Amino acid sequence: MGINFRGLISCWLLVVGCWLLVVGCWLFVCWLFVGCWLLVVCWLLVVCCCWLVVDYSHE
Repeated sequence: MGINFRGLISCWLLVVGCWLLVVGCWLFVCWLFVGCWLLVVCWLLVVCCCWLVVDYSHE
């Protein structure tokens, strides 16, 4: 019942990277189109990634 630290670190890097993309996009005034889609896609990736981390930790 350990935690997959490598997966957990990857998940956090993904979260940070996505937020940087969203913030950067917002700063360049393309939030309504690109930023919104990036947010949706990134949250889907984060959910899938974190689900994999939890799934691996049960093995």
